[in-house]
Amino acid sequence: MDSETHDASDNERKQTARGNGSIAHTIIGGFLDDLSKKEGYVEIAPKLQAVLLSDNKPTEMALRLAMFGEDIL
Repeated sequence: MDSETHDASDNERKQTARGNGSIAHTIIGGFLDDLSKKEGYVEIAPKLQAVLLSDNKPTEMALRLAMFGEDIL
């Protein structure tokens, strides 16, 4: 592989890597990108991203707050 191809691969990986850069976070990031383009989900997608791609383990309450915007019991 020449250096130009290697550099292009590194740039592509940096652009698609999300969260901690893991494969799971990259896949979830792609899903959230698609979700953010759907009508009705524009405001929810960034909130879900903050919960799902953080360093902390997502909790049910954090997911509910991100999706519904209030403390639901």
